[in-house]
Amino acid sequence: MGADFRRLGADPLYRVSDALLRHRERSESRLHERERTLSGIGDTVLLYDLTSTCFEGQAAANPKARRGYSHDKRSDCKQVCVGLVLTAEGFVKAHEVFSGNTADTSTEVGSTP
Repeated sequence: MGADFRRLGADPLYRVSDALLRHRERSESRLHERERTLSGIGDTVLLYDLTSTCFEGQAAANPKARRGYSHDKRSDCKQVCVGLVLTAEGFVKAHEVFSGNTADTSTEVGSTP
């Protein structure tokens, strides 16, 4: 990109991330098409992976941060669950962030592009 991000603080990056989230579906769809064009990787095999990630602190500003079954064995922290749809080669096709108290069996990631 030709930009030096070393001097950029965390707050501007978080604000950009929030703006990008509003365009997630369109961005994922375009990235999927670009990846398929460049790599020739198809959708023959899709894998689903679910994990959790915990927060240090209260995570008061994150409405999805909840206590639940921790894949990291961190019952002392709030967490979110992250679901990924991947190709057999490990390329992410789609993702979803779930509340931390979501049971693995009740998760579903939207249709892939």
